[in-house]
Amino acid sequence: MQKMFAAALLLAFAFGCVQQPQFGAYGSAHEHADFKMYVNVQAIDFSAEKYQTEIPHDAQAGEECGNDTSRLAHLHGWDGNVVHKHATGVTWGYFFGTIGINMSDSCIFVRKDGTALCDAKFGSWRYFVNGKEVKQIRNVEIMNLDRVLITYGQADKTEIAAQLETVTSKAASEDANGTCASGEANASAAEGYFDS
Repeated sequence: MQKMFAAALLLAFAFGCVQQPQFGAYGSAHEHADFKMYVNVQAIDFSAEKYQTEIPHDAQAGEECGNDTSRLAHLHGWDGNVVHKHATGVTWGYFFGTIGINMSDSCIFVRKDGTALCDAKFGSWRYFVNGKEVKQIRNVEIMNLDRVLITYGQADKTEIAAQLETVTSKAASEDANGTCASGEANASAAEGYFDS
């Protein structure tokens, strides 16, 4: 019986079915944060269609970011650098789950087949919020104008510094205009990762 429970718990974790923290109602926040993710010093291109949320052309004022409450945080406008948050309490782990990337503190599940990149002798995940390293990112709330770097591999201080420099500051312009404006992508994809 204990083995069945352990197996069920593992499956629930692997597929992101663990209970989410309590978030505010849709519309309780409208904030933006910049982020960049690297795997083995190659940037992941989150401007790809599979990561984007479509915004209807006939959206009314205040609906520029959509009304789909399952998308309390999302990407759109072909900009893979700025996450749009629409409820208080929404975490980076929740956001990544909405685009099909599940994470634990030491693993990120990068393919639909369950393949994961985990902390090991070949590399580890490191997380930076506003230039400061944190132990995990999964349970960290997305905060307005944050700049987040998530990187996997064996990057040294020089490589980390270079990666931090690539985290854009476009969230400020998104925040200033009060809407979710479209942006441009400027990341090169890390081949083979985050593909189906």
